[in-house]
Parts: sequence; structure tokens; C-alpha cells
Amino acid sequence: MPDVTLIRGDRTDLLSAHPGETLLDLLGRCGVSFYAPCGGGHTCGKCRVKATGALSAMSDEEAILLGSAREAGVRLACFARVEGEATVTLQAPAEAQTGENSPAPSEPAGETEPLGFAADLGTTTVALSLFGLKSRRLLSTESALNPQRTFGADVIARIDAAGKGALPALQTSIVGALNDMLSFVCRKAGAAVERVQKGVIAANTTMLHLLRGLDPASIAQAPFTPKSLFGGDVPAGELGLSIDPNAPVHLIRCLSAYVGGDITAGILAADLGNPKENALLIDIGTNGEMALSRGREIFCCSVAAGPALEGARIRYGMGGVPGAINQVTLTKEGLSVTTIGGEPAAGICGSGLLDAAAALLDCGAVDETGRMDGEELPPALAGRFLALDGQPAFLLSKEQGIAVTQQDIRELQLAKAAFAAGIALLLKEAGLTEAEVDRVVLAGSFGCALNPKSACRIGLLPAAFLPKTQAGGNTAGLGAGAVLLEDGARARLTQIAWDAKYLELSGRADFNDAYVDAMLFPDGEE
Repeated sequence: MPDVTLIRGDRTDLLSAHPGETLLDLLGRCGVSFYAPCGGGHTCGKCRVKATGALSAMSDEEAILLGSAREAGVRLACFARVEGEATVTLQAPAEAQTGENSPAPSEPAGETEPLGFAADLGTTTVALSLFGLKSRRLLSTESALNPQRTFGADVIARIDAAGKGALPALQTSIVGALNDMLSFVCRKAGAAVERVQKGVIAANTTMLHLLRGLDPASIAQAPFTPKSLFGGDVPAGELGLSIDPNAPVHLIRCLSAYVGGDITAGILAADLGNPKENALLIDIGTNGEMALSRGREIFCCSVAAGPALEGARIRYGMGGVPGAINQVTLTKEGLSVTTIGGEPAAGICGSGLLDAAAALLDCGAVDETGRMDGEELPPALAGRFLALDGQPAFLLSKEQGIAVTQQDIRELQLAKAAFAAGIALLLKEAGLTEAEVDRVVLAGSFGCALNPKSACRIGLLPAAFLPKTQAGGNTAGLGAGAVLLEDGARARLTQIAWDAKYLELSGRADFNDAYVDAMLFPDGEE
């Protein structure tokens, strides 16, 4: 087998490759966490590495996706095949932003107190918290990028990878990540990992299948019937976790193939089902999951929003990591742009894309159909409008050349229309108007990061929701923590699972009609 030297920062590893194997397949097989949004589909152009040595020649398709980067020794890992000795250099992965402003807590554990953990296995980010079970103190937390991102940014890409033989690698990678995080939080708390006697995990349905090593193929095929909706306890040893092997780990019950245990936990944490109000919980991502309560009744659905908000299929798209443009604001002087960590702009993340679209609508660079046109821009912005590979584009960062293109706007329209249509169908099913919703909770790190005003301006959320929209933080993690520590929380989860009415939107004519209607951007600020 040819050897591939892998360089990551100060670390160098020697990987044994199968002749003809792509670099992406090699990295996935060896458990290397790597950003590959389309999972090797040859569509996103994001799996970039610096590579030299005996690799397959660059195809025309790869060259087009790379653009000018091909001149800097950059290859796409999904195209480049190993033909002999090679050297590959990866950029050290930047940590995703969680949206939380407070530093991670760290307290010493009591000498004899039993410990427990609550984890949220997100498609993008994994978060884990360590608690004292008697004192109910939060001792330590840790978050990390999900290592399964090597197999694709969304669950469909990972389901496809599992069907092509990567299921064992997908399972091993997530179990390994959990064990690393458990070791880290216990070390910070000054406790042996064997003292962890109990755990709770919230995750979407696909993530739980991959954790358990179950084939998730049926989730992606009509009638979308998962092998399990979970909801029970599993011995930690059976999961491969490094804590007490007999410790029960509760896998929070899912509501359907695409409304997972993370939403069930979120419903609990956000207190949906309160008889005194109507409330909406939205988890914004590649799959938009949402739940609407009308008093005690709960209605839920999922929409396929596409990967635009995760950075895939966006020319300069990236995750919420340092250097990503995360805020865009129109000013009297023209445009103000900020990046995560104050780093030089390297791309644009989902919250920045929403802000940019709102700003382009307000300044007239984009009309309600989504068409970009720079003819009537004010002088302070006119120099930012240009043609990029034959399509209109608008520069956000002149220094680094980061722009939003016409195709980016079209991708965003697809995503925002899916959310708007899902919300419309939930309201219809519940017999509520937009004005009758008392509270809107945006779940997860993206919900914390986005500007609700921008979300309403582009029509992702109804304008009527703006004054009652709030960031809920990691509702899945909060719900998992409640199940770990609070008496009665598990019974409430069971009640939620029984009471929630799931709407399957695929094939519904009224959803398709609402989706088409929502493709247009609102005329202006209301």
C-alpha cells in the first residue's frame, strides 16, 4: 500500500492508502475529521487540501470547482486519487462557535459523588456536559465539531456514505468523539471517567442510528420509516463508551425520521405545551425541524432546506468558525462587515449570508424575485458590484475578495422558502394565525447567531414574529440535562412523544403551493 504523509499543524501521521483510493475516502477510513459538505458528491468544492506527490491528474470538473486555487497546489480530496507516495496538508480545524457568551464552567467534582453526562449529538457540533448527580451541579462542558463531517455536512450525505460501506467508520468516529469529550470533562473536574454512572443523549434520528450502528437507509426512502425511534436505556459498554460499562445511557425518543430526539428534548427545554400560550420552536439547519404548540397540543414537521445555511453550495460559504463573515450591516458610509474572532475574512457563514441578503434587498442590489442588479446602487456601494465567472456578484470584503453571487441568492431562496412554507403549514394545521403565536424560540448555535431582523426581512420568518423571537441556546442539550437531573422530566418526554402530531409534508399540494409562494422576497421592511 502506498503511504500518504498527513500533516495537521504540528502533527504528522503516516496513512496507508489503497491504490486508487480518493484522499477523502482515505481520510474517512482513517477517522480523520475533515470538512466535506457534500460527502464526496463532487458538487461543493469545499474539501480542499494542499497535496503533492503521486496523485491522479486534475480533471476539468475539479479545475472548475477549484477556480484560481488550483494554481496554489490545492486539490479536492473527493477527486484526487492516490497512485503512490504523497503528502497532504490539512488546515487545523477551527472550532465552531456555539453562540454562548459565557466561558465554559469548570468545577471540581466531589470526592465520592456519582457523575452523569448529557450530550447533544448535532450533525455539525457535538456538545457534552458533566454533572454531579446528587448536587445537580454543572461541573464541566465541552463542544467539538462532529468528526463525521468527513462523510458529508448533512444527514443525507451520511446516510449515502453508510450505504456505501462507511457505517462502521461513522459509528467509530462518533463514539471516539464522545469518549474524548468524556475524558476531557472528567479531567477538568478532577474525576476518573469510571465515576460517570449515568448518561443522556439527544440527537436527530440519523445520528442515533449511526451511534448504534443501525443502517439508516430507510430514513431517506419513502415512507421514511426508521429502524428505531429509540427512547430507552442502553448500557454504556454496549455503546462503546469508556465510562462504567453498566451505566445506563438514555437515548431520547425521536418523533419521526426527520424530527429527532433533539427536538423532543428542545420541546421539553423550551416548555412547549404550556396551556397558557402558543409557542413555536425552530431548529434552523440543513433540515429545518420545528414544533408548534397550541396550548397543550403540539404539531411538528421537518423541511429539507438544503445546505446553504451551513455554507455548502455557497461560493465563499463556510461554517461558523474564525474568519467567517457573520454580520453585514448597511451604513451611511456604505457597508460594515464583521467576522468571527475579528480574523481576516475567509468566507461567509449562515448568519452573515442572511444579513448580506437583507442588506442587498434594502439597498436595491437584489429585487423581490432574487435578481441581482447594480444599476441603481448608491455611489458608496457601486464599486462593490461586479461580474464573477459570468454572474452578478456583490463584494462584502474588498480586501479578501469575499462576495455573494447570484447563485448564492438563489440557494438562499430555496432554503428560506422551505422554512416559510413549513411554518405556514404548521399554523394551518393548528388553526392559528401568525399574530396568535405568543413566543418563537430559535434553537441551537445558529439560532443564537442569526439576526432575527434579517431572518424576517428575507422572509425566512414572518415579519409578525420579530418582536417575539428569542434565542433558545442549545435546547437539545438543556433538555438532555433536564432528563438527567430532574424528577418527572422523562415522564414529560414520554407525554410529548404521545401527544405530538407529526406532519409529513412531502407530496402535500398545499406545502408545494406555500413553498412556491415563499420563493419571493418581501417587498420591504414592514
